[in-house]
Amino acid sequence: MESGNIIVFEDLNVQGMVQNHNLAKSISDSSWSKLIDMCVYKTENAGKYIEFVNPRDTSQLCSRCGAVVKKDLSIRIHSCNNCGLVMDRDLNAARNIREKYIRHAWNSVKMPVDVLTSTYRKGMQAGTMKQEEII
Repeated sequence: MESGNIIVFEDLNVQGMVQNHNLAKSISDSSWSKLIDMCVYKTENAGKYIEFVNPRDTSQLCSRCGAVVKKDLSIRIHSCNNCGLVMDRDLNAARNIREKYIRHAWNSVKMPVDVLTSTYRKGMQAGTMKQEEII
């Protein structure tokens, strides 16, 4: 599948998050569920796809080195003490979401190893991976 054919979202429990009184107003104001509904509608009509990934640690992990960088919601900058990466918290999370989807999609492909190792995916070169990691 070509780049640009898939939109990946975190599989958030929006209704559960609204139960948290500290987050309820922000979540309701941003209309997350409506955004997803509109994207699903548009992508279906365009022949594209929506995928969801587990949201666990997407904003806490460093997208460069994988170190856990704990931060509460008020901290908007990701700053990793391990590798020195400094970037917007949401951009760091977006990179982690993309990588989670790529790993999930790659691991769910059911093809012979020789086909997988010769395949090139945007953002991932299979030829550089060990065959044990692919199986």
